[in-house]
This record gives sequence, C-alpha cells and structure tokens, in this order.
Amino acid sequence: MIPITPGQRLTKAGVAAQVIRSIIGRSWPFDSRHFEALYRAAPDPWHVTVKPNEQRKYAATLALLPEGCSYEAMEVGCSEGAFTLLLAPRCKSLLAMDVSATALERARGRNVENRHVNFLCADVRRLHGEAQFDLITIMEVLYYLPGAEAVEEARRTVIQLLRPGGYLLLTHLQGWGDYTPHARGLQKLEHGIKGCCRCLINVGLRAIGAPIMARAPELHASFRNTPELEVMAETIDPEFQVLLLRRT
Repeated sequence: MIPITPGQRLTKAGVAAQVIRSIIGRSWPFDSRHFEALYRAAPDPWHVTVKPNEQRKYAATLALLPEGCSYEAMEVGCSEGAFTLLLAPRCKSLLAMDVSATALERARGRNVENRHVNFLCADVRRLHGEAQFDLITIMEVLYYLPGAEAVEEARRTVIQLLRPGGYLLLTHLQGWGDYTPHARGLQKLEHGIKGCCRCLINVGLRAIGAPIMARAPELHASFRNTPELEVMAETIDPEFQVLLLRRT
C-alpha cells in the first residue's frame, strides 16, 4: 500500500515518486546503502575522471583557497578520491571521509603515495569533538541529506569542528540537468516494465531528484547567513557554485 494523506491531490509525478519509494522500501532513497550499492555496481559512477566539466569544477574550487597555506583539512564526501588527490598537496594533514566503504577503498588506492591523508567511513553529522581543522571542504553532499534538519545538523557539526579563522569550502551543482548518476540505480526498475508504467517511473525519478538538486543555492545561503561564518569569496558557474567562508 502507498500511503496518501486524506484530501491530498497527487500529480502523476507525485504518484510515481511514491511508487518508487514504496518499491525501494524507505522514504529517503539517497542514504549510505544507496551510495554503497552505486559504487559496488561500477567504479566512477559520476565519470569525474573523464568529464571536462568536473575538472573545471575542481579547478574553480581550489582556486578560491588562499595561497601559501598548508591546511589541517577534512574533506566531506571524498567519493573515490579524485578531488582528494588534488587537495592533498595543499594540506599538511587531510581526513577524507565518505559514507561508502567501497568508495573509500578506491580513494585509498588513488592516494596511496599521500601518507598524510587518512580515510574515515562516516556521516559528517555523527562526528563530535573540539575544533581541529582549519579547512573543511564539502562537495556535492548537502543536497543528499534528508531535509532541512539534517542539513542543520551538518552545519552545526562543521562549525564545531572548524577552528576560528579556518575556512569552509562548499561546492554544489546549480540544478538538475542530466546529472543523475544516483538515479541510475532506480532506473533499473524500468527493466521488465512496459508501456505507461515505464513512463511513470521516468517521471517519478525526476520527481524525486529535481527538487533535491535544485536546492544548491538555498544550501549555500543557509551557510552564508550563519553568524559564525564570514563570506570570503564565491564563484558562480552556469553548472555549479563554489562558496568560501571563514570561521570568525
């Protein structure tokens, strides 16, 4: 059964989204199990090592960092370590974390020569402790968290872990477009489904995904408006936003 609130009017997209969520068996599909399955299915699911726009995004992110600094840094959402490899030379120590153990195994292999890089399988919201980093990077993570409360948890944790004078570097996509690798797993549901059901699933995938990715400007705004954080620089590209903030 798919729960529908009495009096609720659902569009075809809304119905399709609920069908997919019902099949998946959980209300929020983009959790650690989803990403672990995604990385186990195939390496480099976002094709970050071959897409020119990914390299442009990495370059724009690193360009905002002040020159001449060697950071004690944490990278939230390191994936398979492609950006870790570029960030490591700017750091005297780097903790790279992700929710997928499979992704971290590949990240270790990619960064085997960087002895000052350590890896941690964890959700940033579950970290605790005193301020110990003077740089924290978060790249394309926040819009996968399940709602505003989860984002607020992440924001509080990051501020707690960031030293006064330390930098927070955020990079997220502007919108949805065709950038939907996390939906590919759901698209497997299409196999064996015919006719209008297949169309319904396609509509549902976009119904689940589009609102998430479209929140990137809002996510940056929530950090921008934090009293403990001062905006230092920003890059706005048609495909992504990069925001550098400093802990006061």
